[in-house]
Amino acid sequence: MTVDYIKKVSSQTAFNLSISKRVEIPDSLEIMMPILNKPPLNTGNTIYEIKDGILFIERLERVHFTAENFKIITENRLSYSEGFSYPVIIFGKDMMSMDKAARDYMSGEGCTNKLSRAFVVEKTQGKLQLNFFINTNRQPTPVEVFDKMEAAIEWSKQFRK
Repeated sequence: MTVDYIKKVSSQTAFNLSISKRVEIPDSLEIMMPILNKPPLNTGNTIYEIKDGILFIERLERVHFTAENFKIITENRLSYSEGFSYPVIIFGKDMMSMDKAARDYMSGEGCTNKLSRAFVVEKTQGKLQLNFFINTNRQPTPVEVFDKMEAAIEWSKQFRK
């Protein structure tokens, strides 16, 4: 593969002098790019899918979340996303509850490789729980709660790489 390489030589003069040349990149050098679209992965209780550079996580079960639940979900998410960071949209079944250890985990290590988090929640109880979590715990990434998927997608697009 050949790419153009431009080196700025001087910015001290009234004009900028640049040197341009072509550089050969060996075929063995693999350039890693985030995946823009990837077929869904169904783990039984969660479906992961990357569409247009956004990671969608659909919860299939309504459960009480613990730190252990979130560690498994995080491991699955990181494996599926192959180490790349994405804006994340979480939707589906609302959580029943979340213990303190789970809240602490999701405010730290559970946000690894998340550029943002958008929650799509239709029920008032779920919105209240999420807003409580967001307002009482430090959030390492931008986070918003939506009641419509279209709004969550539009908001998440600004965080794509």
